[in-house]
Amino acid sequence: MSGDPVLLPRSFEPLLRAAAEATRSNPRRCVVVGGFAVAVRLAEATQRGLASYRARATTDVDVVSPAATTSGADHLVAVESGGAPEATRTVVAGVRFEAIDVEPVGEGDADDLDDKSVLFVVGHAYALDSGDAVTLESGDATADLHVAGVGALVATKLHAALDRRGERRPEKLAGDIRDVHHLIDAFDADGRVSAELALQTRLGTAVANTVESLFVFQATRSARAVQVWGDSTWDPLTPDELVTVGELFVTRLRGRLA
Repeated sequence: MSGDPVLLPRSFEPLLRAAAEATRSNPRRCVVVGGFAVAVRLAEATQRGLASYRARATTDVDVVSPAATTSGADHLVAVESGGAPEATRTVVAGVRFEAIDVEPVGEGDADDLDDKSVLFVVGHAYALDSGDAVTLESGDATADLHVAGVGALVATKLHAALDRRGERRPEKLAGDIRDVHHLIDAFDADGRVSAELALQTRLGTAVANTVESLFVFQATRSARAVQVWGDSTWDPLTPDELVTVGELFVTRLRGRLA
């Protein structure tokens, strides 16, 4: 860890305390993903002067951890296909906490998977690998947590967006679209995220395809989801903004994948 602590709004204090308690009691490495991790990265972007996006409120903490036993990608593919649940769900200090076991994904393991499955399987494995230690402060709470990297969060949030279409809680889809837009806009101005994902060839391809689908081909539909189902306090997000960010990101990423 280096540099100044990342400052989160006071509303995140209960989540920070819960995450610290839960990860401290887990003997395995835990890396924070989901909305809490996105809030951390966007707060980091604001402090670094990369962008100024308000953290989206979240009520739970999600982490990934190494599986106790390893058997390639098959275990996670079974989860993605609706098999036995692999997430451990508990309540820690009054906060919902979910931990998912992640299997290592070897070269060629994801070749036969569709893009949505790749975003889930490889995205979560990459989240575990890319997580770095961050000192966080919120209110009177301070904790050192491992937080997934931006590229992994883009991938896993894209999977969440695909997985939520048609479900009963469309506000979750609105949040996922907003999260992906803000992460790309804040962190890929210099091409850093696209360059990072291009090193993960199959994951990078799935990310490029999905961003193009949601931000370019379906820009009007995605922007409307944010407008209709998102929080009224959020900044507006227009189809043109999605297209502008999406096209540049996809062009960069595919150019590096070529």
